Amino acid sequence: KGERLVMEANREYWGGAPKLKQVIYYPIAEDTTRMAAVRTGEVDIAYGILPEEIAGLKVMPQLEVFSVLSNDCVGVIAYLEGDKPRIKSKVRKAMLMAIDREKIVSKILQGVGAVARSVVSAALPFFNPNLTPYPYDPKQAKALLTEAGYPDGFSSNLVVPSGFYPKDAEITQAVAAYLKQIGINLEVRLVEQSSAWPLRRVPYEFFYSGGAVMNMDGDMAFSRDYMPETSREKYNNPEVTRLIKAARASSKQDQRRELYRQVQAAIWEDMPRIQIHDVGDVWAMSKRVKNWQPRPDKTIVLKDASVEG
Repeated sequence: KGERLVMEANREYWGGAPKLKQVIYYPIAEDTTRMAAVRTGEVDIAYGILPEEIAGLKVMPQLEVFSVLSNDCVGVIAYLEGDKPRIKSKVRKAMLMAIDREKIVSKILQGVGAVARSVVSAALPFFNPNLTPYPYDPKQAKALLTEAGYPDGFSSNLVVPSGFYPKDAEITQAVAAYLKQIGINLEVRLVEQSSAWPLRRVPYEFFYSGGAVMNMDGDMAFSRDYMPETSREKYNNPEVTRLIKAARASSKQDQRRELYRQVQAAIWEDMPRIQIHDVGDVWAMSKRVKNWQPRPDKTIVLKDASVEG
């Protein structure tokens, strides 16, 4: 119990019987144990490969390594109620432009994932690729902070659910260091996950979190995070709400996609979240596995997969 999940093929499945007779899932939480299982061939497919392990696995002739952009985008959520600097859009834009997100992805994440270019991951089918970019520009960030009424900066705190997102401690410490350069003193509070998640529902200053869209559909992404009755950060833009409801009422996918692109443009302008990076997932697979590819939603579909040898 709790050590593995054994699944037997349904030979009567209406869509045709799968090629594999049995699939066994092993939960291996410890990184070193999981890496050992990959290297020894104990497992055929593994998820959660650390960036620093990629190079070593790629030289192993029996393995194939995949880096896939996931359905999650991670950043700093600002609580938008109260008389605090964080409630001003210019402050949040200043924070975004003060952070060298390219360096975070290339150095800390070692190239796994991508710089966030919207409020949702670029892996999603309704992603808007045409939003205004916010490049790393500390001078412009400082100017925006001054325009917002905080020429000397301010102090705040950032709650981080420890160990939930890739390199979260390293990334948030880097974020704090970048913000310090424009006068924002951000205290990073690493909190155990069980203690951190309830804090999303109570007033906080800033919270480090993502928004995985498990069904890959815009209604989940935007109804969950950007409607006034469900938004964790208390975001409320009537035009965004109208567009989300219009997309929900449509059965035409092209129309829904266009509405969701408009939603992203409006939210991106408001900047309720300082989005850092789209999460990259790294998988390792034995080359004896055929007809299988990892997906952005992490769903493991093995209906057509087979194993040689």
